[in-house]
Amino acid sequence: MTTAGLVFQQPWQRHGDAFNPISGAREPLLPLLFVTVACGACSGFHALVASGTTSKQLDRESHIRPVAYGGMWVEGLLALVALVAAAWMTQADFSAALKEHGPVMLFAKGIAGFAARFGMPLKTGEMFISLALAAFLMTTLDTATRLARFTWQELFLPRRTDLDADAPQPKCRALTNRYSATLLACLAAGWLLLGGGSKSFWPVFASSNQLLAALTLLGASLWLLRHKRGVWIALLPMCVMLLTSCGALISIFTRNLRVWQEGSFATGGVMTLASGALFLLAVALLVFSVASLRRGER
Repeated sequence: MTTAGLVFQQPWQRHGDAFNPISGAREPLLPLLFVTVACGACSGFHALVASGTTSKQLDRESHIRPVAYGGMWVEGLLALVALVAAAWMTQADFSAALKEHGPVMLFAKGIAGFAARFGMPLKTGEMFISLALAAFLMTTLDTATRLARFTWQELFLPRRTDLDADAPQPKCRALTNRYSATLLACLAAGWLLLGGGSKSFWPVFASSNQLLAALTLLGASLWLLRHKRGVWIALLPMCVMLLTSCGALISIFTRNLRVWQEGSFATGGVMTLASGALFLLAVALLVFSVASLRRGER
């Protein structure tokens, strides 16, 4: 459902361009459109949730398909509702309403307008949707904090090749302790929020989320190749997601690099470094994957 910026195609714009009300710039529909709706189609964040928490909450393996596929289908539907809730306004009205109410209240007002057609009072609909959305955001924050905590712990755990009781212990227990890892995740989030860094990093969220989805599919493709299973079910969407997310990162990098050169580091430097680092990490993982396949063949 997450949206990094809604796009509008106007008759006076050249074909293939869209207006991004968040940045106020005209940007290409491809790949912007496919990284705007970040969670509804294919989500790297959901890959982390599925591997870390959801997989431990299923009673049996046969429940994976209705839970995982059904959940993404409902999120895709919710993303379309979010787009429709705002797309009925003109470009000028949307930009003004976004500045006045913010994205949360704008979404609530749009859905309340739909509900009013079925007899629900407008104010009641706004309050109900706002409450539901606030609960959704709080549970997302809770999940994201837990994911950050155990991801940090895994970074400092020793590499295991078996489940022996004599497996090596972590060198620094403080870094793998759940309480210290949780505290570190909360402090980092607080620093980004209070220091204003969250607004600087937010435009790259959708691209990084889709890139994580592509890398998840890359890992699945490697597993299928190693076990000589049908790999195309993961490899084809991986190629599409990788090209889309990397294209978006290159677009963000070049645009913010120009802003940095014309202005200062505060205006474009953060996004330039963040998008460049993500792109280099994606290339490095691709190289490591090819090297892993070659070792497996030998």
